[in-house]
Amino acid sequence: MPKLKDCTIYCLPGLGADRRMYEAYCKGIPNTKVVEFIPHVKGESLVDYSRRMADHINHSKPFVLIGTSMGGMISMEINRMYPAERVILISSIAHAGEKPWPIKLFYASQLYRLVRGQITLACFRVFVRMKVRRKPKGLASRMYAMAQDAQAAFVGFGVRAVVSWKGSAQPHAKVFRVHGSRDLMFWYSRLSNVHYTVKGGSHVAVISHQSRIIEAIKEELEKEY
Repeated sequence: MPKLKDCTIYCLPGLGADRRMYEAYCKGIPNTKVVEFIPHVKGESLVDYSRRMADHINHSKPFVLIGTSMGGMISMEINRMYPAERVILISSIAHAGEKPWPIKLFYASQLYRLVRGQITLACFRVFVRMKVRRKPKGLASRMYAMAQDAQAAFVGFGVRAVVSWKGSAQPHAKVFRVHGSRDLMFWYSRLSNVHYTVKGGSHVAVISHQSRIIEAIKEELEKEY
């Protein structure tokens, strides 16, 4: 088995974010690359989208996946096709069974089909503004800039794809989980085997607590197995 620190590390952002989410990670962790979202195809599922995202990863050589939120679900689907040396999930879920009941209810009601990008993006920007209000200026400006640059159609697709995702558990997947104890999107209480808990961290812990998370990831990558 290759050493994790010698693998190429591919980072997949969360919905509404881009490579700026991982600026500090690329500086602090060697061999790290960001895989940006590609345009979606109308009507495709998260599985279909993940299959196309996998084309942007060199899976002929050992690699590690880091995925945040929706990027974590895509990472799990890529791992199903091309097993990674490690999948690092940040503020994400490993399978559909970990969705909290409001998301499951939203799916069961079929209301998610009515999600439209413009309205969703407007709500998303309000959410980000609320989250960054008390954050350091540089951090707040980066988060808000990503929200402002997000594309409405893609955000609408992302919400529908996440809500309808039916990904099953992968018992043999090599997963390292990082999650905030106050994540209101994917509830900490519903997850199993969280390896690094960001105490007080919310769904945007990947940025708000980036120093601590980077150190936890580096420690995991430097382990010998």
